[in-house]
Amino acid sequence: QVDLDQRRRTPAQWIPRADLVAILDEAVRATASMGDVPGPPVARVYGAEVRQAAAVEGTWRVEARTEKGAVVLQAPLLVGADGLRSAVRDALEAQAAAQGRAGAFAVAKQLPCPSAGLRYKVLTLPPGMPLCRRTGAAHDPAVAYVLRSAPSCKPSLRAGLLPVRSAERGRSANFITRDGHPLWAHESLAQMQVYLKEAFPHVPLDAEHVGEAELERFARARGGRFPAPQRCKSAALVTPGEGEGAPTAAAVLAGDALHSFPPDLGQGVNSGLQDALRLAHWLDEHEVRFSGAGHLGGPPGL
Repeated sequence: QVDLDQRRRTPAQWIPRADLVAILDEAVRATASMGDVPGPPVARVYGAEVRQAAAVEGTWRVEARTEKGAVVLQAPLLVGADGLRSAVRDALEAQAAAQGRAGAFAVAKQLPCPSAGLRYKVLTLPPGMPLCRRTGAAHDPAVAYVLRSAPSCKPSLRAGLLPVRSAERGRSANFITRDGHPLWAHESLAQMQVYLKEAFPHVPLDAEHVGEAELERFARARGGRFPAPQRCKSAALVTPGEGEGAPTAAAVLAGDALHSFPPDLGQGVNSGLQDALRLAHWLDEHEVRFSGAGHLGGPPGL
C-alpha cells in the first residue's frame, strides 16, 4: 500500500464516474439559469443509446433509445462525446461521404503503447468493507491499495484501489489482465466466487462481504479494453442548409470520440475537458448564439 500523506505530497484522488457526472450535471443546471436572460432549455437524458443521427434542414436529428423507449432530439449543434465507438462519429463519416469527403472521420493514426489491448473490469466494494480476513480492518479512503493474489494463483491477478476523498458510496477495485486470463472464463456467480476465494484467500471477495448482486454483475460483465493512443482525421463538420440564408447544422467531436488514450497516460478525461473548454471559447469568440427557434446565430460568414 502507498500512503500519499507519508510521501509529503498533495494527495491525488480518484473521482468516481458517478461523482463526476453529478458535478457536470450541476454545472449544466447553473449555466442554464445564469444571467437576466434565461439560457436555452436543457434536457438531460441519461442512459440513452444513439441509434441514428443525421443533419436535416439545418438541424441535427438524433434518434436514441432509453429504458423508457425511443426519444428524438434535435439541435443545430451536435457534440459527439460518446466514446471510442462513437455513433456520432459514424454519422459524421456518412454525412461527409455524402459531401464527397469519404474517410474524413476515419482513424488517422494509432501509436504503440504497452497497455493497449489489455482488458479490464471493475468490482465495487461496499463502504467499510475489510480488505484482510485476518485483521478485519476497513480500508482507508486516502490510501491506494494493490490486492495481490496468492502465490498458488497462476497466472497471478491483481486488483488496484485508487485513493478517493470519501468511500461513502463504496470503492472500485480495478482488475486488469491480458487476453486469455482465467478471470474471464468465470461468468456465473458460483464460478466467480470459487475462483476469487482461491485467488484471494486472504481478502473477503465473496458474496457475504461484496454482495451477491454486485458479485454476479462482476462475473457477467464483459468489461472493456484499453485503446491504443489514436485520433481521427477531422474534428468538425458543417452542413449548410438548402438555399440562401438557410440554417446551418454543425457537429464536433470531443473526448474519446475524437482522440483516445489508455489510462496509463492519464490524459483521457483531461483532454476531453480541454476539448469542451476550447469549444466554449470558440463559440464565445465567434459570438455564436442559440436562437429561440433552435438555430445557430452569429456574425455574417459564420
